[in-house]
Amino acid sequence: MLTKRVYHQDRLVHFDHPEIRTAMARLGADAGPDTDFPLRLVSLRELRSHNTWFHNVDKLMRGRRQTLRIHPKDAAEFDLQEGDPVAIVSKSGRVEASVRLTDEMAPGVIALPQGWGHRGGWQTAVAAGGANYNDLTSSDPADLDVSGNAVFNGIPVRLEPVAG
Repeated sequence: MLTKRVYHQDRLVHFDHPEIRTAMARLGADAGPDTDFPLRLVSLRELRSHNTWFHNVDKLMRGRRQTLRIHPKDAAEFDLQEGDPVAIVSKSGRVEASVRLTDEMAPGVIALPQGWGHRGGWQTAVAAGGANYNDLTSSDPADLDVSGNAVFNGIPVRLEPVAG
């Protein structure tokens, strides 16, 4: 049946479309250090925070706040201490969070939990505050990867001090 649907002259299925080859080469290339955005941001799901609406359940939100996970080595390079406010800046946006030092992060990689920064009528969720992770991602079609999806992990970012 497949031979009746393959329209290439050589009768083979071509999985190596030029766009995919170009994207794979770009992903595999070592661009070197980016002095403007030296860190890579990844998203993080937290316990009791699987879906955004969990943030509107008072019992699940007691005593919780969003924190930026950062390796102590990186924190020292940016002169950050546990609990310090910090701005996370990408080419597409800027958000603020408090620092949480952890050796669970690899140096050069920081993690910000998703599902925070609510707006609208959700009283508990809005009161919890936090930053919207999506504000750091690009909505520019030129920045979409070959799949047509926005990039949500490995976002190049830098940290900037926030007046406490």
